[in-house]
Amino acid sequence: MKAYELTSWLEKKYPAAAAEDWDNVGLLTGDDTREISHVFLALDLTEETLAEAVKNGADMILTHHPMIFSGIKKINNHSFTGRKILTLIQKGIVYYAMHTNYDVLGMADLSAGYLKLENCTVLSPTEERDGEEQGFGRVGELSETMTLGAYAKLVKESLKLNDVKVYGDLDREVKRIAVCTGSGKSMIHDALAAGADAYVTGDIDHHTGIDTVAEGLALIDAGHEVVLAVTQPDKPKGRSGKLQMSPVKECALQHDIPVLQPIKIKRAEEIERLRQYEADVYVVAAFGQILSQEILDLPHYGSLCIHASLLPAYRGASPINRVIMDGQKKSGVTIMQMDAGIDTGDILTQSEVVIEDTDTDLSLEEKLSKVGAELIVETLQKLEAGTLTATKQDDSKSCYAKLLTKAMGQIDWNQSALSIDRQVRGLYSWPGAYTSCKGKMLKIWQAKPVEEEGIAAYSMPGSIARVTKNEIFVQTGDGVLCLQEVQLEGKKRMKVHDFLLGCKVEEGEVLG
Repeated sequence: MKAYELTSWLEKKYPAAAAEDWDNVGLLTGDDTREISHVFLALDLTEETLAEAVKNGADMILTHHPMIFSGIKKINNHSFTGRKILTLIQKGIVYYAMHTNYDVLGMADLSAGYLKLENCTVLSPTEERDGEEQGFGRVGELSETMTLGAYAKLVKESLKLNDVKVYGDLDREVKRIAVCTGSGKSMIHDALAAGADAYVTGDIDHHTGIDTVAEGLALIDAGHEVVLAVTQPDKPKGRSGKLQMSPVKECALQHDIPVLQPIKIKRAEEIERLRQYEADVYVVAAFGQILSQEILDLPHYGSLCIHASLLPAYRGASPINRVIMDGQKKSGVTIMQMDAGIDTGDILTQSEVVIEDTDTDLSLEEKLSKVGAELIVETLQKLEAGTLTATKQDDSKSCYAKLLTKAMGQIDWNQSALSIDRQVRGLYSWPGAYTSCKGKMLKIWQAKPVEEEGIAAYSMPGSIARVTKNEIFVQTGDGVLCLQEVQLEGKKRMKVHDFLLGCKVEEGEVLG
């Protein structure tokens, strides 16, 4: 069938109008007139999920959470989203998302069915459609009364969970049950108003659980709750100066998580706001502001930092860049207990990552982000279970990766070809490695050290030793560097072949 035939059927059952105003649902990329035969279903469209869909010959992908959540000004291979969009287009795959419209019109009833609820009504109404009330969650009756402990076991087995967290007396009898998929903290009062004996949802913090039980409602929690996302304020972008939210904020809004954007988090009023959320643990990753000891001490379990190096090596702001520039063969992720120092806290867990000779700071960051996501989940589970062992850092083995500056990108041709190649790769995202050519800045995007056989030898580093149709060979202080992709000031990034069509360079000419 045509893709639009399937999407039309879906939109009749789960119209986009039922989604929340902030949501982004429907056909996100692709030609819906394409013939489809293989539809791939997923919760999120990660790069791994997309690769699996391509491998299995999918011509349409349907996800719950939208991959595209806000406006995009550039689609290229330099971002996760850009690469996925390019792959979808190149492979001709139609991509469709159903989020809060499905939560309201599909997921709620489905979850109630899994949990054996009968005579269900809407927990938190949002609208009336075709004479019927619609909204988030459901409340219904069990066919027979059972204990809270027995029902928690039924929830665990029905949803195929590793574990559930239960708030309340396990011997208490329950019959009227409320359920909300995802994070349902905001609907606790709806569950109380509906006369529920127990409420099944996800991401409930300890204090909320205790308070809810005190009000007479038992809780069955399917996971940890992210009570607050703290990120930098929206920043103006481009010539228009339009404010753009951070990816953290985008993700938080997508998952109904409150957001705090302090200009200075050390201010007393911001600390008080943090205190009000009563988080059990803070998780910090590249926040960009120094946290005071007062803030670090707020959560019961302290503050954990996800650091992109194998501490104590490469403390500081630019560990990913520095580890490449130094020619290291491995890096990794460290989860540490934060203290007042700069990346000096006790080590809780670590995971290693191999650095390839072709890795840039961007590709290594992507590897480390995936490892870090898995490691922090594992660490939090161990923290809750009380099985973590903290190890003090050996300060004698530490080194510091200081903040990058634009000046660091300038190439010194007296350095070896190997060192300059590492500079190009290590500063790939920013500021980039650059030299000068014919009085203009020339940015080097891709290069590689090569054997010198058959290449003219020049005593002056920076001299162009050879020019071919597709490559420029430059003499360095030790060896020859082959330029493959460059960008001349005022021009677009391009392969050397295209660069040479518009800019003539000759052997013996000196760069820098």
